[in-house]
Amino acid sequence: MKHLTQDKEYNCGQTCVAMISNKSIRDIENIVGHDSGMNIEDLITICNFLKISVGKEWIRKRYRKWIGRYLLPMNCFVFIVFKDSEVFENKEIGHLVIRNKGKFLDPNGNQFYLFQKRHRVKAYLKIK
Repeated sequence: MKHLTQDKEYNCGQTCVAMISNKSIRDIENIVGHDSGMNIEDLITICNFLKISVGKEWIRKRYRKWIGRYLLPMNCFVFIVFKDSEVFENKEIGHLVIRNKGKFLDPNGNQFYLFQKRHRVKAYLKIK
């Protein structure tokens, strides 16, 4: 899987799908129909359209405790929020990264460390 870096502030979802599908970010934006933040339904729909086998729903973390990297599937989309995350329409603004064969790929281009105090896993979607 080739690591891609998002080129817009809110297209981490499109960039993650582009990494997994080996398509360009522009191709994914054209399929999705926009270049801004993707919601859960967008992500599952685009994965199904591209024949990327994913779980049927996000596994949400219900507790304040952290999900350790060993509890996450080896291959999954991971939705994280930051300690100082914005809230928009009662939803935390987060960031999507990929865990591929146990390694985290961050479309932001930054090193992603699961145990940094500013990162919190909110949910994940298994990639089969």
